[in-house]
Amino acid sequence: MAVTRLGLAAGLLLAMMVDASAANVKAKSGVERMIGRNGSINSRTCQAMSLQPAIAQAARHGSVEFRLNTFKVTNRSSHCLGQEYRGFGIYYRSQPGFRGTDQVVISTFLNNGRTDVRTDYTYVITVQ
Repeated sequence: MAVTRLGLAAGLLLAMMVDASAANVKAKSGVERMIGRNGSINSRTCQAMSLQPAIAQAARHGSVEFRLNTFKVTNRSSHCLGQEYRGFGIYYRSQPGFRGTDQVVISTFLNNGRTDVRTDYTYVITVQ
């Protein structure tokens, strides 16, 4: 699925989806790896407003888990640069002994003031 970005009213929200542009990731067989992270902050107040992502299409050869973590804003154009926020780490672990390609689709949600906007991200995982 194509990755889409939504411009929100007056640019009040800044979505953070790291590793999504590098949807092709590598993992070792049976070893947990963070394949992405998801969260959002208010670009005026730098307050986190993260909604938990969901699995739209499960991995066939492994499992995916979401965990609350603390991250730092890395967007150099944001006045929130370097500030910490709470978001969700996206973790993948293949079945022991599996080697090959796996895929998972993660749905993220961002409230635009009226409704939760859903965006799907596809991760193609090469397990070695």
